[in-house]
Amino acid sequence: MPKIDPKRRITLSADQCRQADLQSADEVDCIVINGRITLAKASRPGSKGGKLSIQALSVYEHAEKVFHSKQAAIEWMTSPQRGLGMRIPSNLLSTSEDRQKVHNLLGKIEYGDAT
Repeated sequence: MPKIDPKRRITLSADQCRQADLQSADEVDCIVINGRITLAKASRPGSKGGKLSIQALSVYEHAEKVFHSKQAAIEWMTSPQRGLGMRIPSNLLSTSEDRQKVHNLLGKIEYGDAT
């Protein structure tokens, strides 16, 4: 279990670092959604990878909130969706415009908009 020290630093176990592919000198990005903190390996300067990871992660977090289950969110994110023209949401995370389309569809599902 991660621990937070008095300086508000988070310590992860060696196993957690291996699972997340983190080395001791790596920096991480942090996102807080629905009261949960999620860490992702930061990208190197000049790369868009880390930023994309956090933004893509926010779509998965939104899906988890809507479906009340990580497994249901993953299943939805990896299945063709009629509201996206039968495209797979997880394939639509590379641009801001496509991520917004997925967020919009999740919002419709969340609030019962069947249009």
